[in-house]
Amino acid sequence: MSIIVGKVDKDKIYLAGDTKISYDGGIEGYVASKILNIPTVSHCYIGGVGRTNDVQTLQKEFRNKPHLITGISNDNPIDIGWKMMKVLYDAGSELDKSFSINSNYLMIINKKLLYVEKMYTEVINNYFAIGSGSKYAFGALYNGASAKEAVYAAITFDKNCGGHVIERTVKL
Repeated sequence: MSIIVGKVDKDKIYLAGDTKISYDGGIEGYVASKILNIPTVSHCYIGGVGRTNDVQTLQKEFRNKPHLITGISNDNPIDIGWKMMKVLYDAGSELDKSFSINSNYLMIINKKLLYVEKMYTEVINNYFAIGSGSKYAFGALYNGASAKEAVYAAITFDKNCGGHVIERTVKL
């Protein structure tokens, strides 16, 4: 798995993650940025962990069909999880057809930090972490670490996290 961390400060929102991935067969690599910028939506980033195929499918669909995320960005945050599920379903994601998607996301959209899972969306007002290294990241965040420092903590203590740290910032 991996780690994605979001943190809201007084004037900025940060989204940071590692680059280690593992595919369904257990093949590992260190080259994937799991934080995607959606250029057609101002200040929109999506970071995902879980089933690599679903994360990559969602990123591909949003890049190739930017109107999908534009429609999501104007909606109530509570509806975003359902709409992301529909994007995966329409793209042919096998897991999504049974509505048992195993991926979670942190998003910055409309200058808000959101936690999104299959049928649940929450606006985050301070910090949040997802992925196998989240317990280490939460400990670091609780003790005042930045989002980037929290990712480094997860990489240090969780063997499933690794690679480089990618961080994106949106001014409030």
